[in-house]
Amino acid sequence: MQKGVDCECCGRFIKINRKRLNATMMQYLDKLYERRNEGWFLISRVRIKAKGAANLPGEEKETQTGDYAILGHWGLAEYSGKQGEAKITQLGIEFVEGRATVRESVIVENYKNRLVSLYGPFVSVEQARSTHFDRKDMDWPDVLDKEAASHE
Repeated sequence: MQKGVDCECCGRFIKINRKRLNATMMQYLDKLYERRNEGWFLISRVRIKAKGAANLPGEEKETQTGDYAILGHWGLAEYSGKQGEAKITQLGIEFVEGRATVRESVIVENYKNRLVSLYGPFVSVEQARSTHFDRKDMDWPDVLDKEAASHE
């Protein structure tokens, strides 16, 4: 059973997910950090090493994911408006260098990829790099269900 709510205005099913900052996302942020002096960078073409649902348990392979697009919800990256083009923000630089912390997770609604909330304790870059994707991390507190329905 999918968890979410029907919008009172349009009837569309709105689902929200929790996205935890993890090692896969950090590979994208590290790539943006490496290119911080070059301006906009086509991050969507970068291949990273990931363990995930498409792989056998424990298997790591080179792949492309959309995880780079979520970094903006923490304020770690910004996007040019051209598909897949991004650059690191000042907060992103400070985070990679260990001079800043960010919330562990973002709560995002699926209809417009809108940030609902930052969530959880503050984490360091080391903690983020050692966190691996787990599907159960996508669960969210029930208190946010009604907020997700106000997507208009």
